[in-house]
Amino acid sequence: MSPDKPKLLILGGPDVRPDELSAALGGRYEVVVAGSEGVDPASKLSDSSVAIDERLREQLLGPAAASAMLNAIGEGVCLTTPGGALVWANDRFKLLDEPVKARVVAVCREARDFFNSGSGGAKPGVYDEPNSATCKFDVVDEEANRFFEVYVSPADIEGAEPGHIAAVVRETTKRRRMEARMAAIDSAGAALINLEAEAVRTKNSAERLEMLQSRVEQHTHELLNFDHFVVRLTDDRTGKLELVMMVGMPPEVDDFDLYAEEEGSGISGLVAATGVSYICSDAEADERFLPGLGDAKSSLTVPLRLHDAVVGVVNVESRETAAFTDADRQFLEIFARYIAISLHILDLLVVERSATNQSVSGRVEGELRECLEDIVSEAEWISGFGQADPETKDHIARIKADVENIRDRVRNVASGPQTLLGVERAMAEREADPILIGK
Repeated sequence: MSPDKPKLLILGGPDVRPDELSAALGGRYEVVVAGSEGVDPASKLSDSSVAIDERLREQLLGPAAASAMLNAIGEGVCLTTPGGALVWANDRFKLLDEPVKARVVAVCREARDFFNSGSGGAKPGVYDEPNSATCKFDVVDEEANRFFEVYVSPADIEGAEPGHIAAVVRETTKRRRMEARMAAIDSAGAALINLEAEAVRTKNSAERLEMLQSRVEQHTHELLNFDHFVVRLTDDRTGKLELVMMVGMPPEVDDFDLYAEEEGSGISGLVAATGVSYICSDAEADERFLPGLGDAKSSLTVPLRLHDAVVGVVNVESRETAAFTDADRQFLEIFARYIAISLHILDLLVVERSATNQSVSGRVEGELRECLEDIVSEAEWISGFGQADPETKDHIARIKADVENIRDRVRNVASGPQTLLGVERAMAEREADPILIGK
């Protein structure tokens, strides 16, 4: 069969003329007619397949084909001689920096000595399968900050001196950098929820929330490179997304009445309702996007999760189009869990403070009630003798007013925000004392 022509097998009977078919189709095909002369079509097909398979086998097993396959894979491959010299490498390996190539050849020598020793000594490198003939090494290009895994194995070549070593080099820079970044985010999250006893004891609820916001701002800037974001918590009573943190955003952001609903509350409402993060690559083309940061071109919104519940959202915006990647989403989702835990801890402290104050004030008020009522009763009795004396009447009125003031002050001990959302509202409503302005 001509190597340039595909074989065409035609099944026919007595009316099929092989010479005519060959003349008509021979320019493009090698024509084989079966069935007209008792030829078994299956055997023809089988013979043809075997012939083709053998020819392909010869081509695929040739040196050129082997080299082409090794160049096509996405990893560096090299072969060293028994003496430890580099004898062959694919194109991917040749692209590596010289220090990396030198280090790979060095670990091949190290593994060769181990393979040739035949001893049961410690295997060089690190590998999860102790009985495997492969050694794994970690190679670092410190100047370029790149990381590689090198898998080294003995390579027995027919007709050649034994002791050749083959190595496969796989770059792990992207994975290692992601692992390092995730570890840094995890460490920052742990610091976020580490509320020192002194801070809890000496700061009120508003000051604690400000401290937490400062930490969140620092970590999001240093680790995530985010400088414009808001954090909203869902009010369990109304479903409204209440603003609790705002960094690098205009005050008008708080003008939006957003709810944890899939429709009508923009991207934040959708994320709060579904618990699914949302990357808006083009704010102008996304009808769900509600303007926050001036000239915002893209945004990233992730849910605040506490256990299995969505308790709010974190919304980050950028003035660049398509500024956020899927890796940014993953990192922010991890950090958002720590934000949710931190806010939950502060909320528990507010609730605990409120409940404690109510309990204490109730007990104090109960202890004082009998004494105060007795004072009022005595004042009423005295007033029956002092109606004609204006000065006595004023004193009695002052006694009654003081008793009422005592009751009010005991009740006020339990006043103030009942939850963290109340703390945020109290912070927003604070006004500077005119007497202290400029002092």
